[in-house]
Amino acid sequence: MAITEETLRVAAATRARLINATREQELAITRAWADAWDLLSPELLASLLDLMVRYAQDGRVPRHAVAKDARLRAALAQVRATLKEVAKTTGESAAAIIPAEVSAAGPDLEASVRTQLPAGSTLPVAHPAPDALDAIVMRTQQRIHSQYRALSGESVAAMRAELVRGIAVGDNPRTVARRIMDRTEGAFNGGISRASTIARTEILDAYRAASRHASQANTEILAGRRWTAELGPRTCASCIGRHGRIYPPGTDGPWDHPNGRCCFTDVTKAWAELGLDGVDEPEPVWRDRDAWWDNLTPESQDRIAGPGRAELLRDGKVRWEDLSHFQQNVGWRDSLRLRPLHELLVDEG
Repeated sequence: MAITEETLRVAAATRARLINATREQELAITRAWADAWDLLSPELLASLLDLMVRYAQDGRVPRHAVAKDARLRAALAQVRATLKEVAKTTGESAAAIIPAEVSAAGPDLEASVRTQLPAGSTLPVAHPAPDALDAIVMRTQQRIHSQYRALSGESVAAMRAELVRGIAVGDNPRTVARRIMDRTEGAFNGGISRASTIARTEILDAYRAASRHASQANTEILAGRRWTAELGPRTCASCIGRHGRIYPPGTDGPWDHPNGRCCFTDVTKAWAELGLDGVDEPEPVWRDRDAWWDNLTPESQDRIAGPGRAELLRDGKVRWEDLSHFQQNVGWRDSLRLRPLHELLVDEG
């Protein structure tokens, strides 16, 4: 189990590549949504002002007038059509990344394994079967397209909910319309977050599925898979709590939360077990979670885990493994999430 500094560098480079790929998608999604809003918002604003002029009664526009107004309904229909096209385009862009990342899983594992073996070792490292990788690509691309198709409807429904609350016209209809447009833009932009989460999580999960197949193909040389979190201020305490755990070769995951950046580092068996006799195996290198945590100030610990959880950890009243639990996500995969503080307090009490 000779994890080396080079092993950690390979893992970090792999993680950086995946994160960069997802960030490019997130930027593309944000630009597409922003361009769509710039295109659609003038007619939405004009339809609101027109609505106020035609339907205001005693300083208000009734709900039913907002819901039935033909011009506003036409504007929302255009929003739906435009967002369908935006979702289709950005979904295709995210899906296009999948084959390359899935294909990289086998070479990535081999590169990591080579760093854990003696220099010049010719021990064979197997790659996953092409058919298995093709199935992952197809399944993930279908899932992305399915989820993106639902985005336009979700965004329009949220916008309509803001628009049909009923409008108090007041003394300045333009100011009122601007306020409503701000709320509606917030509902519209909710699609950005949803689309970005889908892209990031599906790309990472496709890579993880391919990595699992690579790990399964090498059970004769691997001792296990080590959960690897980025120990830093932006990492959630649930993921930090899993850092360093070893799972059997071929384990699926890691199933961190959507948008999570954790990965598995596959660990080779001891050199003696691999038949590499007469070679002194170095001590493994690993970034120890507890040593890192204990070196933080209480204020930094509080910012990462939350004051209540951090205090429970410092007092030894909960363990790291207590901080996360599996949460069911209907229509998507289950994932490990940070447990609410009140649950920890009940268990501790």
